[in-house]
Amino acid sequence: MKLRDMQATAAIALLLMSGNVQPAVAQTAAQQSAPAAPAAAASENVPPAPKLTEPLYLRDTGTDYTHLHPMFPNLLKPYTVTSFPAPSLGNTPRLSQLLRDGKIYLSLSDAVLLALENNFDVAIARINLDIADTDVLRAKAGGGLRGVSTGLVTGTQGGSGTTVVGGGGPGGTSAGAGGGANGLVLSTSGGGPQPENLDPTLTSALEYEATTTASTSAFTGSTPIKSTTATFNFGYTEGFLTGTQLGVTFNNSRGTNTNPFNTYSPLINTSFRATATQHLLQGFGLALNSRFIVQAKNDRRITDSAFRQQLLYTVNQVENIYWGLVSAYEDEQAKERALAQSTQLTEDNRRQLQIGTLAPLDVVNSDSAVATDKQALVASQSNLEYQQLIMKQAIARNLEDPALTSAPVIPTDRVALDRLPEEDMSQDALVRQAYTNNPSI
Repeated sequence: MKLRDMQATAAIALLLMSGNVQPAVAQTAAQQSAPAAPAAAASENVPPAPKLTEPLYLRDTGTDYTHLHPMFPNLLKPYTVTSFPAPSLGNTPRLSQLLRDGKIYLSLSDAVLLALENNFDVAIARINLDIADTDVLRAKAGGGLRGVSTGLVTGTQGGSGTTVVGGGGPGGTSAGAGGGANGLVLSTSGGGPQPENLDPTLTSALEYEATTTASTSAFTGSTPIKSTTATFNFGYTEGFLTGTQLGVTFNNSRGTNTNPFNTYSPLINTSFRATATQHLLQGFGLALNSRFIVQAKNDRRITDSAFRQQLLYTVNQVENIYWGLVSAYEDEQAKERALAQSTQLTEDNRRQLQIGTLAPLDVVNSDSAVATDKQALVASQSNLEYQQLIMKQAIARNLEDPALTSAPVIPTDRVALDRLPEEDMSQDALVRQAYTNNPSI
């Protein structure tokens, strides 16, 4: 009995201890996990970091206008003229390769590639990259910023998706990566002193003068006085980002005179001077004098983002034009089938009228339906030709070739009902992906 009583007492004590410990453990765990919920919620509300734009060099040449020509082995090479290539007005060979049997067989991928190669909207935006590079080079030389427009070139004919639109050609500049009616023009230089000229400057003055004057004094006689003066001056100046300017001058002159009363002939004067000027207050420091360089590099990144946005916009326009062409083809085929059916119905009605099983009014109604279908077919064919012309304007630079002008465009891709990967993504995931990849952000 005593043993059983001791076992029962121990069991009750353990039960009480477990009842007191479990709420404490649960409370401690709740206290530890409680701050995690707001942190998780806060992390979900934080937008993702946008993808930084890297420099894009989608150009016809590999010239980098942010750097000067190397000085070695030709020391005068940095000071020579840099020629900018003239824009190409011809079509790329890819377009002629798609022309077969008098028709242009065009897929969606070919249309996008041809637009990137031949579309003038992209060509205009590509030049802005070189303009931004020259601004970087100008800032490295100590000059102010010229600025570059980062507006989106829009208005390509047919890109809006409507049947008939106004305008044409490469379109006009509108608000794009920046703001305002003409886009963001990056030319603000701000206040503050102008930096020193950071490019080394070499100057020289070489002169030679010979004069002959008649004698006007009885002491020098009647012989004319001849004098010569030769000057050989050289100078070098260069500024630095610290606000320092270094200058070196080396001046030489040599003069001769036949006047017998002159003490020295020839008379030679030579001077050498080296000066170093440092701004102590206004114009002092790297941060102040390199502000234009920092701004020019930021403007270059903005131009890269604007160019990326121009590519996305142009590709979107070309895709809309392509699917508009596909829709016009489908509509034209549907109108042909409708006309064939109404024509067949009219023939059948005339046979029934001849044998007396149909009223004449039904034949008149069927003839009216045929005329309506013919009118709809003509309108659909006109729209198809218009969409083909819009497609050729979007993918070609030059339509002067008669074979290219008269060739119909046959789209080889059709609308599919396959499920897109984006349809399986959540709305939050799509928004975060757009926030990361949007060039404007």
